[in-house]
Amino acid sequence: HGLHDSFVLLSILLQLVNVLLLGYQSLFSLLQLLRQFTKLQIQALASLFSFQARFDMGIVLLEELEERVRGAGERLQQLEKEAEIRNRQHGVQVDQLRLQVQNLESALRVERQSATEEK
Repeated sequence: HGLHDSFVLLSILLQLVNVLLLGYQSLFSLLQLLRQFTKLQIQALASLFSFQARFDMGIVLLEELEERVRGAGERLQQLEKEAEIRNRQHGVQVDQLRLQVQNLESALRVERQSATEEK
C-alpha cells in the first residue's frame, strides 16, 4: 500500500503543479494584456491632451478672428458714414455750381440783350 499511496500522492501533486502552472500562464497572459491595455490608455490620453491643446488654440484663434471681424465692421461703418457725408457735401457743391451757372447764364442773357439793344 505504501508505494501505491506514494504514486497517488505524486500524481495529485503533479496535477496540482500543472494547475498552478496553468494559473501562472494565465496570470502572465493577463499581465501582458494589462500592459497592452495600459499602453493603449496612455496613447489615448496623449491623443486626448493633444486634441485638447489644438482645440484650445482653435478657440483662441477664433476669438482673435471674431475681434478682427468686429473691428473691420466698425471701420466699415465709419467709412460708410464718411462716404455719406462726402456725398452730401458733393451734392451741396453741385447745387452751388448749378446756381452759379444759372446766374452766369442769366448775366450772359442780360449782356446779350443789352448788346442787341445798343445796336
